[in-house]
Amino acid sequence: MDKKMQSFLAWTRTVRSYRLQGFFVACLVLLGAGAGTAGTFLLLQWKSREADQGASVLLTQTSQLFSQTLQDRKRTLAVLRNSLQAAGSRLSLQEHREILESSSVHIPQLVANGWIEQKTFSGWVRPGSVSPEETGRMVQESLRRSGWRKIFGAASTFTLEVRRDHSLLIFSQPFRASGRASLFISAIDLNACVANLMQSEVRRSFPVQVTEGERVLYQSPDWRVPPPGKLIPVFERTTVYEGIRWRIQMQAGADSPLPGGWVKGFLLLAGLISCLAIAGMIWATGRLRQLATTDELTRLHNRRFFLERWQEEVARAKRYRRQLSCLIMDINGFKRINDRNGHLAGDRALQQVATELQRQLRQTDVLARFGGDEFIVALPETTLDQALEVAKKLRGLDFGGSLTLSVGSAHLLENDLPLDVIDRADQDLYASRQETQTLRVT
Repeated sequence: MDKKMQSFLAWTRTVRSYRLQGFFVACLVLLGAGAGTAGTFLLLQWKSREADQGASVLLTQTSQLFSQTLQDRKRTLAVLRNSLQAAGSRLSLQEHREILESSSVHIPQLVANGWIEQKTFSGWVRPGSVSPEETGRMVQESLRRSGWRKIFGAASTFTLEVRRDHSLLIFSQPFRASGRASLFISAIDLNACVANLMQSEVRRSFPVQVTEGERVLYQSPDWRVPPPGKLIPVFERTTVYEGIRWRIQMQAGADSPLPGGWVKGFLLLAGLISCLAIAGMIWATGRLRQLATTDELTRLHNRRFFLERWQEEVARAKRYRRQLSCLIMDINGFKRINDRNGHLAGDRALQQVATELQRQLRQTDVLARFGGDEFIVALPETTLDQALEVAKKLRGLDFGGSLTLSVGSAHLLENDLPLDVIDRADQDLYASRQETQTLRVT
């Protein structure tokens, strides 16, 4: 019966241990999942912020490049105008046109180039690029802006919408040839100029859009229109060139799987799950340690725990030169209790003795079940005489029946190893059991 019960208790302890280990592993997996989720979202946030910073830097560079490109176009056309004006009457009208035609091949996005005489264009290059109506609008607007009544007029730069969402950038500059004042006009296809610039410099990195007021001059194919009720982060810069304003916009972080609020919510949830998992692991670890160091029947410390703690107490006592004693006890006639009344009665006797010993000893004393019906206790700060007094008190305990204790004692000496003291206490217990037997189980 005794062996069966011991086997049952061992099996119960094993089952509990496996359950706690399973719970610990589940908490570990949960912690890993929470940490992985939080790490993923943090990585996405970091990448999004990195993309935002990259977009902001690239946007500034693009805005500067955009202004520089327009400035280069104007300088090139100014050089052409100055060359023709310097040649003056030495060149015929046909030669002027041939020079314009030759130069225009090397000026990107140029759709019209020539001069105004008598309020009409002369010297056109590629006149078919614009319609007569658009030509008239260009002439009238150039004359109005340049102040035609003045002798030479004034330079001006402006945009002219010739078709829906399609604009020309027009450079109007004073021009004098053959003694007559006129205006030298060059028209750049603004949409084509912007598209060429953005496709070669920007589109590889981020979605981009260029607008003038409400008009869209360029929009990359990957530009995303936000669904109703949602926002896509947009960075923008305003480029001002000779009083004309363009707005360059870039989208960054548009591929983020969740809005910022959702990311924060998931991070909070992942943090909560991780905290619960850590708390569960701490609890399971404590329970596993308790199972490993606690006697299942009496709820006292077990032999493993006592031996580890006893080594610590011995080391502390030797280091600080403190007193340390040890008592070993067993129940007299415990085998007869099992034989006569059954194993359950023996278990109750062990529990009763354990409870009473805990009540009689100090909180600083280390009490454990050493095996079978044996108990052991470490008595810190206790001399041998004090230990003998404690042993005498324990021998006289009344357990409400015929139960008595035999007690052996020993004291730590200077050259003792930890097990030497336990061995002497065990020998003293044997001598006490053989010689006195003052309390016996009937």
